Amino acid sequence: MKFPASCRPLLRLLWSRRAFSLAETTMAVAIAALGIVSIMGLMPQGLETSRRTSNIAAQTRIMQEVIGDLQSMDWNSLDNYVLSQPTRSYDDQGIRITTPDRFVSYVAHLDLMHDTTVPQTSTGNSGPGPYLRRLVVKIASTSKTTFDFSPNNTDHYKTVSFLLSKIQ
Repeated sequence: MKFPASCRPLLRLLWSRRAFSLAETTMAVAIAALGIVSIMGLMPQGLETSRRTSNIAAQTRIMQEVIGDLQSMDWNSLDNYVLSQPTRSYDDQGIRITTPDRFVSYVAHLDLMHDTTVPQTSTGNSGPGPYLRRLVVKIASTSKTTFDFSPNNTDHYKTVSFLLSKIQ
């Protein structure tokens, strides 16, 4: 297509203004880089928050499973439930692992205490309650089923206590 000679200077001006200058390109890249670096800086914090949240959810599910089992069974068989398997393995969702083909993410250790004292009553009675047990559950986020739950290692596991009582 041929343009008249009088339009050619105007067309040259328009075509030369269609491209970005080096300064404009540099500024655009700098602004984009600043945004990307800011978002990348927030990722570790977000991932850590997500990890902590999933740990809390799995530990809560483990506690619900153990406490639900203990609350639904006969008072005289509480000791057998805990002593038969005091250390239990759970997956990343907090679901108990009974078959060895699943990956272990949490290990829980159960202790059932019989020395739980009842507060002093108006008659002056206090001491260990025959119908009161304290369940101590120690939960570690580890894949080692032989995890050391000793008092020297308390930084690596969470301890939760729960009181069970027999209602006559």
